[in-house]
Amino acid sequence: MSKYQNLLDFLRKYKRIGVSYSGGSDSTLLLKASADAIGAENVFAFTADTDFFTGDELGFAKKFCRSIGIRHFAVKIRMLEYNDIVSNGPDRCYYCKKQIMSHLVEMAKDKGCDVLLEGTEANAEAVEPKPGMKATREFGIVSPLYEVGITRNEVADILRELGLRRYILPENPCLATRVETGTRIDTRNLRAVCALETMLHRLGFDFVRVRITKDGTRIEVPEERFSDLLSQKDFLTEEF
Repeated sequence: MSKYQNLLDFLRKYKRIGVSYSGGSDSTLLLKASADAIGAENVFAFTADTDFFTGDELGFAKKFCRSIGIRHFAVKIRMLEYNDIVSNGPDRCYYCKKQIMSHLVEMAKDKGCDVLLEGTEANAEAVEPKPGMKATREFGIVSPLYEVGITRNEVADILRELGLRRYILPENPCLATRVETGTRIDTRNLRAVCALETMLHRLGFDFVRVRITKDGTRIEVPEERFSDLLSQKDFLTEEF
């Protein structure tokens, strides 16, 4: 737990903390650490409720905040109104994160926070490039897990040691990542992805991605479940 102690020490320099809270494991750990470091009464959680949420993230976020006594606020952001985002070019993540952070920074200021934090971990860029980090830096948002050197695997280890095993969640990128770069994002393909992934979950596929590409729709499951997927081929073809 030495890295968790380092995280607490890092956070104690702040008096009033705002956390960009997605409901994922990284920001959950950051929120818990902020409460442990300076008291839950001095911490605020801010969630961007966007068109790209994949399911129950907002409800999950509210429930966790209630469980540890942190005040939670959500703001609705209509991502489909911004052409830089829906055109889905190579910089889409940057423009998306810029919209989100511009709203959350203002919320943090309104609540008197002296900092806004977000949950990027130390090895995030090595595992998956994060162009959105550029936007967070432009707004002066701090990434304590990155700064302290806590990696994705260590996030899970620390949550487990804190008795928060149920909050160790698989990576769940936003719905926009399901649409191939260069293919325009619209309500129709976002709803299709949600519906199809929900159907596959009900068929027993816990980890699944549905991708919209220029050539059609692609389903991704772990290799060991591929034969199970093929056994549903006729049904899935009809449903899709």
